[in-house]
Amino acid sequence: MSAVRVSLPGSWASSHVKPDRHHREIDTAEGLDIVQTRTDHHLGVVGTQRLAQSLVHLHGRDAGLLDIQIAALSMLAEQTRTLLPATQVKSQLRGDEQDRILRVRDILMHQHDRQLTVAYLCATAGINEFKPKQGFRAMFDTSPHRMLMDIRMKKAWELLETGLYVSTVVYKVGYEHLSSFSAAFERYYGRPPESIAKRP
Repeated sequence: MSAVRVSLPGSWASSHVKPDRHHREIDTAEGLDIVQTRTDHHLGVVGTQRLAQSLVHLHGRDAGLLDIQIAALSMLAEQTRTLLPATQVKSQLRGDEQDRILRVRDILMHQHDRQLTVAYLCATAGINEFKPKQGFRAMFDTSPHRMLMDIRMKKAWELLETGLYVSTVVYKVGYEHLSSFSAAFERYYGRPPESIAKRP
């Protein structure tokens, strides 16, 4: 079997972006650009990490050449996406609405172990139920659901690497059922969670 080499940027293993408090309070276009840039970078790192792990997993299973080439090209596309010229965010959101969307983002990052509902997010952030989807698309170019999935899957990987049992990790990342978590993890990373857990 030939070896597979995956080259990744130095920030590949960086943790989720946690902007300083003043970034949450900025309502100028420049402030929004700062938050957008950091979030785009973070999502790009998560995407590259997921694709790289999938590529290594495919290679380890002696997958077909076509599958490996598709995974490699997908990872390359994800890496080069960050080189595209920055596009100006055209948001219909007022400054106070941007602050509330950032509040929703913070809830997703810090309460990912809970059963989060749209009603809870909106009530806590003080916005109506139509704003999160619109606001996340405008500010982060993703949906609240997708960002929550990224956060949960990255945290799950980290916990599994510490040696926690899969059945324990399930509840620490907001899932109620092992089967649902396992299916989501394998869809996301291309390998089952049991393959990550370290055992002595």
